[in-house]
Amino acid sequence: MKVDSKRHIKPDGFSLAESIISVGIASSVLLAVIGMLAGTLGGARETRTETIAGMVTRQMLAEAREDIGQTPGPVLPLVQVVLLDSAMQTVARSRETAGLVEQFQGGTNDLRGAYFARSEVSQSIEHPGMNELLVTVEAPASAPEGKRKVHRYVSLISP
Repeated sequence: MKVDSKRHIKPDGFSLAESIISVGIASSVLLAVIGMLAGTLGGARETRTETIAGMVTRQMLAEAREDIGQTPGPVLPLVQVVLLDSAMQTVARSRETAGLVEQFQGGTNDLRGAYFARSEVSQSIEHPGMNELLVTVEAPASAPEGKRKVHRYVSLISP
């Protein structure tokens, strides 16, 4: 404690009101910073999913072109379902007649599965003589079909 010239005692430190105000200001600033970080992380997650969807689409487009080129008269539609892990490695792959379609609709129990990709090649209605590739990439693969984030891409393929 300090004593001034008139013999008044001045306490050292902060009052309770000053402490409460400073804690309130600090917590408001921290909440604002955490809110910005959460938004940034969500945006980064969405960007990653979009990037992976684009890469999977290019891969499936190349495979569809190869399928159409190797088969003299493919029976359309050509449908393929692929289950991918978080590193874009194929966990399972099948045509529509296999059991992976049920997992695509209801969600997979495979813990490695992060993304479902489904491609379908059909004859284009708007562009006669061309084939149309529709690729749908959905995440997370463990969720049922209506609960996933969906990315769809369409491309034309010449026969």
